[in-house]
Parts: sequence; structure tokens; C-alpha cells
Amino acid sequence: MDLATDAAIQPGRASLLCHSHDELLCNQKVFLVRGRLVRDEDGWALGPEHVVPGADSPLSLARFVIGVRRNAAAYLRKHGLARPPIPWDEIDAVKEQARRS
Repeated sequence: MDLATDAAIQPGRASLLCHSHDELLCNQKVFLVRGRLVRDEDGWALGPEHVVPGADSPLSLARFVIGVRRNAAAYLRKHGLARPPIPWDEIDAVKEQARRS
């Protein structure tokens, strides 16, 4: 995975929410991959350790999202951590870089 060289990315535990849908935003499929973000000579990679099955209906999608948010909040509480800020400027820069590639 190639990222902007000035992006504040740190190796460690990470998750990636994956989804797909058709052009009308129907037929959504979603799952979560948890693992470790590592960097090697080829760049950044997420080493998957666990896949959390997602949703195949609007109701199961809502349950999935609520469950993921609840688990994240519990993890942060347990470890005495604040919810991390989302670096939208960096994310937008990566998206722009990907668009140009």
C-alpha cells in the first residue's frame, strides 16, 4: 500500500472495514479485517489476524456497525484511551494521490 510520505501512519494494531455495493447503493456486503499494520521494503501492509463477518441485509448491517462501534468504545475504555482524531486532510491527500496513479 503506497501512502503519502508525510502521512502520520504508525505500525501496530489496525482494522480495515471492507464493503461493496452496486451503483444504486443496494446489495451491500461488508466485513472487517483486524490485524497488524506493518511496513517493509514494499511499503505498508495489513497482516490479517481475524475477519469479522459483516452483513447481508440492512438489519444485519445496522447490527454490524453498532457492534463494531461498541467494541471499539469498550477497547478504548479498557485501555484508558481517548477516541483518536481522524486525520481527514491526510486521508484526502492519500485519496488524491491514488486518483492520480
